[in-house]
Amino acid sequence: MDKRTLIAFLLIGALLVLTQTTWYKKSVLGIKELPQKQVSMQDSTATQKEENVASQKSEDRAIASPQIEEEQPTEKIQQDRKESLSSFDSLSTVSTGREIYINTDKYEALLNTKGATVKSWKLKNYFYDENVPVQLIKKNGYGNLGIQFAVDQDTIKTQNFEFDVDKRTIDLTSGRTEDVLVFSLKLDNNRTLKKIFTFYKDKYIFDLRIELTNLGEIIDDQKYTLTWLSGLEYTEKNIDEDIRNSKSYIYTGGGKEELKLPEKPNVKESTNEIEGKIDWVAIRTKYFASIIFPDTEDDISARLSGATESFGDEK
Repeated sequence: MDKRTLIAFLLIGALLVLTQTTWYKKSVLGIKELPQKQVSMQDSTATQKEENVASQKSEDRAIASPQIEEEQPTEKIQQDRKESLSSFDSLSTVSTGREIYINTDKYEALLNTKGATVKSWKLKNYFYDENVPVQLIKKNGYGNLGIQFAVDQDTIKTQNFEFDVDKRTIDLTSGRTEDVLVFSLKLDNNRTLKKIFTFYKDKYIFDLRIELTNLGEIIDDQKYTLTWLSGLEYTEKNIDEDIRNSKSYIYTGGGKEELKLPEKPNVKESTNEIEGKIDWVAIRTKYFASIIFPDTEDDISARLSGATESFGDEK
């Protein structure tokens, strides 16, 4: 399975769910397209969720999607799932992981081998008082661009797993204009997950491609989730200003859906989920935002969630 997403930090948080699309059937499940007369034509759609990401448009295209009858898992598949769950349990680590340093003309970032996630993102051209660079990542970045999927209704959170990585540092302040960073995770004997990042010298955006190998038969509903869990850091001295201007959106079908936090005193959490063609998903504070642009025309699902919190004497 091979999936590209473009992400840019100006900045805010989100979630990308990949479903049983034509691309998924072909790349993950190994199902070949049928001859033209044997298939029905469907418009491909893209859906996504996340904080800030800036990117390029995907090419418009129609996808031939074979009609496939659902089959009950075979005894072998069920056994594979049980064995995989057992092996996945052993991959979870209490380690804090190793930091990977990214240096460009626009920002300094830290990624971590635990989960292959984003931990820190400091802007070089924006400052707090005393020339302290603005930090966009909140709560040390737990689960930011983490991958989750379910096996027999158990959620596998790979943000808790230790990934191998092909390099420890990327410096794009001189010479090269872009570089690639590859995180790899061996889930069991024949199943792997790769997260391939591409960073650019003079851009806030970066690309993320996700590759899953031999996971189609064991993942529930043939889907996985790309998460952004920490939100964005508030950057205003007057935190009320940032709070009042903080928003999260899903843009689809020419319209923008905004997550509305509950106003009822005993309700603290709210969720907004949309399936279909998703153009982008974003979260923002007063001045910064994070946006995800999925580079696909296939069907995916985007979900935003938020909660109210008390500050100071407020309840």
